[in-house]
Amino acid sequence: MPTKKRPRVLIVFGTQEDHYKGIRHKAAASTGFGWWTTHQDAQRGDTVLFYLVHPVSSFVARGKINGRVKPLNNPGHNWHGRSGAAIDQVELLLEPVPLSAVRPRFREWAYLRQPHMSTFVPDDLTERFMRFLDNYQKPGAPEDLDLSWITAKEGKKTLAQHIRRERKRFLVDAKKHQFIAEHGSLTCEACAVDLETQFGKDGAKLYEVHHTRPLAGRGLNLTSLEDLAILCPNCHRFIHRRKPMISLRALRKRIGSRLQKPNRKRSSRK
Repeated sequence: MPTKKRPRVLIVFGTQEDHYKGIRHKAAASTGFGWWTTHQDAQRGDTVLFYLVHPVSSFVARGKINGRVKPLNNPGHNWHGRSGAAIDQVELLLEPVPLSAVRPRFREWAYLRQPHMSTFVPDDLTERFMRFLDNYQKPGAPEDLDLSWITAKEGKKTLAQHIRRERKRFLVDAKKHQFIAEHGSLTCEACAVDLETQFGKDGAKLYEVHHTRPLAGRGLNLTSLEDLAILCPNCHRFIHRRKPMISLRALRKRIGSRLQKPNRKRSSRK
């Protein structure tokens, strides 16, 4: 019986602040790059990890090589003669993972002392390395620190002034009505959770309507129902946690869920 081929993970470099902006933009749009410098032995399907020297000195995103590796034949380009390939399925890691956080966990990997070129993650470290990047969180309070003594006075009334962008309530109601007409009930368009099943009829009130095109920075614009999506509070908060905001498609891909239309409409609950 043939042995299962191990997934290959390749580290590629970014050296400028513009590279970070480009990666974030591609991740938000769920697209990729037509050409990025890679190892000459890279192959279609290899997983790619983007390591940025500046401005963050961190691992920031992942992607997949989608195409044949070939040299850049452009004498006027800085990377003339270097190997590269198209990289798609670009998505940001939950947090940028600093090189300083990786080194103590992988002391046996000499490459991390001074990364200077594209390289493959060693086979015996791949699984542990990817798991570390996926689960990394910024350092906070140590888990064994006793915080039970902390108290604070709350409840004082204060005057707060905020600028809020105008949203039309009737668009929210119309979107929910349209979704129920098509699917039979409200369901999160990202994770497919059914809050009405979990919490009863009041669960339907928990759904939020998300603007897939951010209002911020657009000024006064027309919004159609196609610009809106039904999300549970968790998914809605996660989408807006990222700057720039990730797309609904990217979130679906991250959580491995797809909304499936039911074969028949459910009868409405009274």
